Amino acid sequence: MVALAKVVEDIQLISVQFKDLDFLIDYSWQIYQNPLTKFYPIVDQKSDIESMYKHAFMNGNLWVAKSGQEYAILPLIIDEDKKFIQANGGIAAKTHFVEFSSFFLGNLRKSFPGYTFYCGYPGSHLEAMSFFPAHGFQMDDVLWRYESKLTDLVVQRDPVFEPLNEQNYKAFNSYHQTYFPDVYWTAPLIYEHQDRWSVVVVGEQTIKGIAGAIHYVKNDVRYAEIYFFHGSDVETIMSALIVELKKQEVQELLYLVDKSQIQHLAFVERIGFKQMDDYYGFIIEL
Repeated sequence: MVALAKVVEDIQLISVQFKDLDFLIDYSWQIYQNPLTKFYPIVDQKSDIESMYKHAFMNGNLWVAKSGQEYAILPLIIDEDKKFIQANGGIAAKTHFVEFSSFFLGNLRKSFPGYTFYCGYPGSHLEAMSFFPAHGFQMDDVLWRYESKLTDLVVQRDPVFEPLNEQNYKAFNSYHQTYFPDVYWTAPLIYEHQDRWSVVVVGEQTIKGIAGAIHYVKNDVRYAEIYFFHGSDVETIMSALIVELKKQEVQELLYLVDKSQIQHLAFVERIGFKQMDDYYGFIIEL
């Protein structure tokens, strides 16, 4: 493994109180607005960062490091059962990104040996693009990020499909496991949390395609993000998913598409999705 970059000697993890969050939120909002230091997930306003940081803080998973007058913030989502950690907001740092990232990585290794750690950044964050591959991370995702209002998408009005249900779950589980074997959101986990998902199954006797999107509310707007999509009849599959999302009164739809899927990229643009940004996901076993 490539040796860690030399860290600034006085970097240290600091204890954070609830009263400190407003400062950290303002600090990260400034970082986010600079393309060279921007992080994922996408946020529309400062209150989105507030939600992420308060959630991580309440769960004891908001890591903050300090060096002189500079800070770095790392909010984590930790799944102990799956030994999986995701950076829900990347490593946010105005300066010394390499040093702060090396510091956090060292602490993650000490605290969570054997866990898998995942984080993502836009390609504009040049330091992240070079740091993670140089420190043993694999590039797990190379994606274009698309967005659209649900009402702007041009699709079929009456696609033939079934929503995920008890009768088709066994077949769905097998199909999902075949084409999405290494994802966090497995078929059993999706089925367990159906209240958060819209999932469609296309094909009568044999499954010919599936798609699923997780929905959420942010700033009083109902969003959904497509997490998986597979099958040859893309028109019907997408149309079916949008029909289901309309039942949930979803207003905005996000979709991250692999850059290598040229035909699928052309399809999503043809039906009305707008390309917004790119996304690079990095993964490592600690």
